[in-house]
Formats: sequence, C-alpha cells, structure tokens
Amino acid sequence: MSEKRTAGLILAAGNSSRFGGLKQLASFDGEPLLARVIRAALSSELDAVVVVLGFEAEKISGQLGDALVHPALSVVTNSAWQQGMATSLRAGMAQIDRSFDSVMVMLGDFPHLDSRIIDQVLHIFRISDRGICLPVRKGRWGHPVCLSSRYFDALLQVDGDQGAREIIKANWSDVHQLSIQDNGCFQDIDSQEDMERLRGDIKAGDRQ
Repeated sequence: MSEKRTAGLILAAGNSSRFGGLKQLASFDGEPLLARVIRAALSSELDAVVVVLGFEAEKISGQLGDALVHPALSVVTNSAWQQGMATSLRAGMAQIDRSFDSVMVMLGDFPHLDSRIIDQVLHIFRISDRGICLPVRKGRWGHPVCLSSRYFDALLQVDGDQGAREIIKANWSDVHQLSIQDNGCFQDIDSQEDMERLRGDIKAGDRQ
C-alpha cells in the first residue's frame, strides 16, 4: 500500500434548481443521496474527507445527523455557493492540509459511486506516472478525479462553474485516462426523472 496520503473532497453546495428540492437529502435506496456518497468515501482508502455544503447548509447538516460524525470527516460551508462550483472547490481546498499528496474530487449526486470505485481510481492514480487520473468511457469524462498536490495552488484559484475542468484541459499531457465501464463514475442526478430512472436500476439490479 502506498504511504502517500489522499484527501477526498465532496462538492455538495448547490441549490438543485433542476431537481426541485433538496437533492442532498433525497432518499435513494433507503438513505439520503449525499449520505451515500459520504459513506462510500469514508469506507474507502481515502485518508480524510471534506464535504462542502452551501444552500440550506444548516438544514442539510441537521438532517444528515450521524452521517457527518466521523473523525476523518470535515464539513465546510461555502457562503458564496451561488457564484459557481469553483467557489466550493476553493472552500474545500482551503481545508485540506498541504501535507496531503493528492486530492480526489467527487460530486455529491453520484448515487452509484461506491468505495470499490473510489479505491480503483485511487490505486491507478498512485501507480501511474501522471499527476491527474480521470475515469473515461466512450470519450466521456467521469468522477471521481484525482489530482496531485502540485495542482493544489491551481485548485485554489479556479473560477466560474467548471470546477477542475480547465486545469485538466490545460494539463492534458499529465492526465492518466482510466478506461472504466462502471456506471457509478458517470451517472449523476440532476432531475427527478434521473432519480426515478436510477432507482429503477437499483430494483433491477443493473449496476453495470
């Protein structure tokens, strides 16, 4: 096992305008959507996890309860969440100590993201000679994404609503493209229709 330490960063600050409700608290397979992602991250080989909340942060924190109580977990509130995803990325990165060798960026609305997927991406990142590891399938980028600590300064300076996307594009020669078929890297929830479709996948046992 590598001695290098990786922090997980879960971005979940948005107001879910397309979803029509607090997506973070929407029930998926018996638990709140964000709690699922947090549980997956804490069950993985990540050394610490930072969750960034924003819209209705107090309500979300109150209802997630025990999901937010773990010695490896920190919760940050981004009061500037309306200005785009980059503000959440900066808020989260500000809480990650520079002693970490890398960060894994995740979004809080990927219901099939589990610890197995997280560990797979983390393992490939650690044995590769690249500073970024990105899951891909048929040319589509997925999550989670790992970035070396040499990108920490750049992550603290991102702007707009693209997150780390511009950093990845600007450093494409340093990207390891991990070909992966698992839907957990690509299926996020933007709408109620997405939620119902993915709930149906659970019932059908269709993960792949």
